[in-house]
Order: sequence, then C-alpha cells, then structure tokens
Amino acid sequence: PRKAEVVVSGGGIEIRRMDKPITGTTASGGVAYLLIDCSGSMEGSKLEQARRGALDFSNGAREKGYMVGLITFSDAAHHICEPQKDVVLLSRYVEEMRIGLSTNMAAALSIALEKLSSIRGNRAVVVVTDGQPNAGDADPVEAAVNIARQLKENGIEIITIGTDDADEEFLKRIATRSDLSVMVHQDQLERGIGSATAMLPEGPRRS
Repeated sequence: PRKAEVVVSGGGIEIRRMDKPITGTTASGGVAYLLIDCSGSMEGSKLEQARRGALDFSNGAREKGYMVGLITFSDAAHHICEPQKDVVLLSRYVEEMRIGLSTNMAAALSIALEKLSSIRGNRAVVVVTDGQPNAGDADPVEAAVNIARQLKENGIEIITIGTDDADEEFLKRIATRSDLSVMVHQDQLERGIGSATAMLPEGPRRS
C-alpha cells in the first residue's frame, strides 16, 4: 500500500468505567472517540506510539473545543472512558490499554455508535489499526463496514489511521471519505494519530 509521512500539525463488550454520560447539546467543538487497536500485532513499539499519539490527539482536539473518549479493541471491545477535556485524566486511562490477540473492530464501532448517536453537534471516530478485522463475526470485515455505514448515516465522521501493514482499501471503505484515511509508516504512528486533529470537523454540523 501507498505510505506517507504525516507532516500535518471485541467478542463482547466490556464497560470498564462509566463516567457521567454526555447527552444532548455538546460543547462548541464536538465529541471524538479514539478507537485503538490492541491486538497482538500492536505489542511493543506500536502500542507505545499509540499511547503517545492518543495524548497528542487529545491535546490538539481540546484546542478545537473537542472532548475525547477512548475505546480499545482486540478480542473484545473495551470502553475505557467517556469523552472529556481533561487530558491528564485521559492519560491515566491510556496507560490501561492492554494487548489482546485478535481484532474485533466491529464491537468497538458499535460502542462508538451507541455512545455518539444521542449527541448533537460535531462527532467523530478515529480508528487506529495495523491490520483489519478478524474476529467477532462470521465475516468480521463486512461487520465492521456495516457498523461504519450506520455511523456515517448518523452524521458521525470516521477518520482512519493505518500503519503500512494495515489494509488500505478496507480503511478507505470505512472512512467517511478517502481523504480521511491516512496510511503511515510504523515509526510514524504517533505522529499520524496526532495529525488526525486536523481532520476533525469544525463549525456547525450540516444537517
């Protein structure tokens, strides 16, 4: 797949923490969820880069008025924290990310859909992965595509950040538009995640 250096500045559902849910009208910026792949292939450098990139993204998103929540996925999907602007608090949850085995992306997208569907205003999901779905359904890829379609039908933007060993065509399929799907070299993952703030929607959401 084509690679680019970024220069722009699961099985089931487990709710690990439930802060006060956000409903109704949001802040002027919006709400974004980071969906981070924690499958076995992410172990080591990629997971550490994902942790740092998540904090870079959260800082940049906060400057645009966004609250950021965190969902991880491997064998199952895990809701780590509700969207918030407290980056220090979010950093504690980022450290809770743990490696699993497989890649149940549809479960993570389902949680994001459930959490964001009742919120008004700009909403976005940023999917970070080094592969493609391989668990949770008879056809894990199509299951993820179907949930992604529901997110888009609900006016929720989908941004994808994939490493050079991810499936580029699949990530383009689930992204809202092809220009919201970015491929990066493995050693640029941190920067790639942080750059996603430039793709967050701004201004009033169009009906």
